[in-house]
Amino acid sequence: MAVHKRLGRPVVLVWDNLNRHLCAEMAAFIAANTLWLTVVALPSYAPELNPVEGLWSVLKGGQIANRAFDDVDLTLKPS
Repeated sequence: MAVHKRLGRPVVLVWDNLNRHLCAEMAAFIAANTLWLTVVALPSYAPELNPVEGLWSVLKGGQIANRAFDDVDLTLKPS
């Protein structure tokens, strides 16, 4: 609601089907705010619709695949 008040415009919320998103409290909030809130729920499994999945596929196949780093700076250094 703070985003809507700050922007002064309608809000479109795109989310995955995480079970917490489907709880009674969220359903009530959405129903009470339909004048300014539109919710677009992604299918249960649709990586092609989620932009971050493309990034993960590149990272998983590259130099940082199967590695753990102690800090973010180490991920940026060439190996």
